[in-house]
Amino acid sequence: MTTRQLLIPFFLLCLPALCHAQIDSYLLINKPIAQIENKAQQAEAWATCAVLYDIMADTLAEQHPENSQKAKELRNGAALAVDMTLFSRDYPFNLSYDDFKLAFPPAREAGAKLRRRINVAIQQDMQSSLAHPEQNFVVKMQNSITICKDNLQGQEAYGQLWQAILQRREASSEQ
Repeated sequence: MTTRQLLIPFFLLCLPALCHAQIDSYLLINKPIAQIENKAQQAEAWATCAVLYDIMADTLAEQHPENSQKAKELRNGAALAVDMTLFSRDYPFNLSYDDFKLAFPPAREAGAKLRRRINVAIQQDMQSSLAHPEQNFVVKMQNSITICKDNLQGQEAYGQLWQAILQRREASSEQ
C-alpha cells in the first residue's frame, strides 16, 4: 500500500470533522496562524496549509472527487492567505484598487515560489517515508491538516479582505 493510499481514509474523516493535532506536524505553532507577527513565518504557515490541501486534493481526486473539490477550495483559500500575508508586509490594505493592482503581483509571485519550495520539501518527506516508515508521515500529515483546519477562520478573513478590495475595484470603475 502506498503512502497516498494510507492517507485516503484520514482525508475522508478529516474533511467533515476536525481532528486533534499533536506535536509531530509541519506546523509547529502555538497560536493561530493569523496571529503570527512575523509575516514571512505567517506566509510560510499558510503556504504549508495550501500544499497539504493540494496533496489531499490530488490523493482524493480519483476515488472521491467531491472531497477532492473541497480540498481544492481550501487550498485556494490558503494560497490567497499566503499572497495577502506577503502583500501586507510591504503595503497597507487601504490602497486604492489601482495601486493594489500594481503592487499585488510581486506578492502573488513570491507566494507561488514559497508554495513550490514547501511542496518540494513535503514531497521529499513523503518519498523518504516509504523507505523509513518509522518517520510516520501519515501522522505528521494528519496533525498538520488539523492545525490548518483549526485556522480556517483566519484564512477566511483574508478571503473577506480580498473581496473588499475587489469591491473597491467595482466602485472605482463606476466613477
